Amino acid sequence: MRVFVVAIVVALQLPAHADPAEDAALLHLDRGIAAFNAKDFSTAEREFAAAHQLVPDKANPYRWLALSEIQLGNCKSAVGHIDGFIARVPPADTRVAEMTRWREFCRRELAQPAQSPQLTGTQALAQPSPPEDTQLRQRWWFWPVIGVAALTITGVTVYAVTRGDEATMLPPIRCDATGCR
Repeated sequence: MRVFVVAIVVALQLPAHADPAEDAALLHLDRGIAAFNAKDFSTAEREFAAAHQLVPDKANPYRWLALSEIQLGNCKSAVGHIDGFIARVPPADTRVAEMTRWREFCRRELAQPAQSPQLTGTQALAQPSPPEDTQLRQRWWFWPVIGVAALTITGVTVYAVTRGDEATMLPPIRCDATGCR
């Protein structure tokens, strides 16, 4: 009996049958993440594509493949992988918001007309955005608004002071020996 219990305990501690395809995919994912962090996006893309081929039903290769393609300037392919990732994870997953933002970025990039030469990779993401945080007093409309406001306040003040309407005026205060009324 004691041998039987020991055999069950040992069997429970052994890992379940490992899938060689999943193990290989995890290896490719690890290599791809290392290449991505080293900013070697083409190598990262190859590794993530290999992981995706091994486990096409898993979500993580879709996400990393999309992120690599965005860095390489291939938004058209990235949108498909983003959609594949979002379809394979629950809506409450925190990565869904990140990938939704990247999908919108790529859709804007794809919708822009190709008037200027197309930049690829990190150059496309590093484009400076127009300055939106200029100081308020440097905006074209600030000083005209201040002028109109000053004229309005001055006009209202002059009108209120010079208006001698008896109906709107308070009665004068009269003071005598008994007090002020």
